[in-house]
Amino acid sequence: MSPFTKSPFPGLYQQPHPHDYLGRLAPLRYRSPDFSRPLLHATVAELRRRLGRRRLKVVDLACGYGVHSALLKHGIDFAGLARLYARPAGPEGAVARDRAHFAARPVDRELTVVGVDTAAPATEYGLATGLLDAVVRTDLADAEPSEADRAALSGADLVLTGGGTAALSRVLALQASPPAVLGWPLYGQPTEDLLRCLAAHRLTVSRTDPLPRHQRHFTTPAEREAYHYALRRQRLPVSGSAAEHSVCVTPLLALPLG
Repeated sequence: MSPFTKSPFPGLYQQPHPHDYLGRLAPLRYRSPDFSRPLLHATVAELRRRLGRRRLKVVDLACGYGVHSALLKHGIDFAGLARLYARPAGPEGAVARDRAHFAARPVDRELTVVGVDTAAPATEYGLATGLLDAVVRTDLADAEPSEADRAALSGADLVLTGGGTAALSRVLALQASPPAVLGWPLYGQPTEDLLRCLAAHRLTVSRTDPLPRHQRHFTTPAEREAYHYALRRQRLPVSGSAAEHSVCVTPLLALPLG
């Protein structure tokens, strides 16, 4: 395990609307959606070509409010989300406003997105706005899925993950055939467990981005020092890389063997 733990954001996903989520992350130049959007679309296009069909099922681990689904199903970018969430709600309420906004945009109706997250307010927003088609709120990092969870999670073509292995392994074990996995592990986080998990489920890494990609700026000098210490312990470069000023991730795509 990495000795580095990112600063917590208490209550980040416990509000009925993502306004606070954007408000707390935007000052840190949170940019994961900016580089994940082309990766998501390229992966979906590749899977459709490989599988010979357009209808796909995506399972999004730690889905929060359904941002990945907004990127995938509606083609919206992070700046567009920020503008939407910053607008005054009006008499109909912010959730109703957002539902109408997404309904008016072009949508990829052949993508089904199942969100996995224990944060009920965030996932309720995702369901109410149509970003998420179904939700699993069981903490799959610590508990086995229920029968209802199994029905929602089975038949996945693509699983999105931040790099944790416990929930990922439980989701992969439910599949009759291995899905693709697109992940964003923390740069500097040991990936041996993740690679073993993928291999155990007949998946092999087909594309990886070894360069650290900016996720967000550090919340405090203490977080920066802890991150740099963890990187130096692994003899990873700090000076001159994105990790000098940012918490970073390294995108990874794993596909079924053969």
